[in-house]
Amino acid sequence: MGRHGVARLTTNRIADRAGVNIASLYQYFPNKQAILAELRRRHGAEQRTAARQALAAGQTDDPMSMLRTLLEAGVAAHAVNPNLHRAFSEELPALRYAEIAAADRPLIEAFQAFLTRSEPGRRDPDLVTWLFAVIVDAVIHRAVVDRPEDVASGKMTEELVRVLSRYLNG
Repeated sequence: MGRHGVARLTTNRIADRAGVNIASLYQYFPNKQAILAELRRRHGAEQRTAARQALAAGQTDDPMSMLRTLLEAGVAAHAVNPNLHRAFSEELPALRYAEIAAADRPLIEAFQAFLTRSEPGRRDPDLVTWLFAVIVDAVIHRAVVDRPEDVASGKMTEELVRVLSRYLNG
């Protein structure tokens, strides 16, 4: 998928690459779309795990340090396989925030706790969490495809920290 795109991906190619019989593949996945959905589910679970770990490890009084830790974890995880991310971002329908929030409520709650620590009395942590998720997802997925040199150099992370910290600090 990463090399040739979703259109040229077939269950036969997947079975060949996995070294299994096509019938075995169909025992677990009824079609190509089910395989793609599982790949994206696993990718999302990995990303959310990395974010939860960053939030847990970064219990700090400095919100910008925590923000940087979160963004570095997200950018690093996405930079591993840019072609896969290109396929996810360009060839598959986008996941809705509600689907992500439902899949990992503890992550959402941990992020909202971070927001509360960084700015007590925030009016609408649900809205701010949504904004962060949408901004970070869009920028990181585009950056690993369109600007891999800025991802590799750390410039993208620094710019995201700058943008989001200004938003947090008003």
